[in-house]
Amino acid sequence: MMKQQLQFDSPRAAHTLTQVAELSHCTLSVIDGAATDIYYNPINQTINYVTTIPDGGYFAVGYGTNMHKTDMVVWFASASNSSQLQLYSPTMDMPEILATNSYVTSFVSLIETTQFFTSRTLIPTQEDTYVIPLD
Repeated sequence: MMKQQLQFDSPRAAHTLTQVAELSHCTLSVIDGAATDIYYNPINQTINYVTTIPDGGYFAVGYGTNMHKTDMVVWFASASNSSQLQLYSPTMDMPEILATNSYVTSFVSLIETTQFFTSRTLIPTQEDTYVIPLD
């Protein structure tokens, strides 16, 4: 198992990247108590997230170098009213909520937190969609 601490621009978060067997895995923790484990499963070609968020909070991940043509996923924790949305930013303006959500999400309401289980199939033929293998 290889474990490497990565640098991150925000003082609110720290990344830990781990490669375990064939799974590429990243953990992101934020000082407000939110955390997510993101990993790629090459067998079924899915990106999977296990995200824990304090109730009343949210957590978002954007995939892109800026807001132009960027796919985003956001989780909102609110006990039994929790939700997950997929957004896309075609320009540098506010992102749009997509009518079709390609993420499959379930959640469990815990004491003062919500835990989300989310997966998305990686579509290798989709433009700009790929996984960078780790050494």
